[in-house]
Amino acid sequence: VVNDARDRKAELLYELAQLEAQLAILETDAEIERLARANYDLVYPGEESFRILPASE
Repeated sequence: VVNDARDRKAELLYELAQLEAQLAILETDAEIERLARANYDLVYPGEESFRILPASE
């Protein structure tokens, strides 16, 4: 039981470290901009956004 708890704690600490690293990346201006452009099609004033549509059959 004690070893199982230690193993689980180690797993959770590893997962926490991974999530903290991911959070650090997500909080950067560059990543926020990348996500805004990719997911929400946001552009800076004066920029144009283009969408390539699939060929019609």
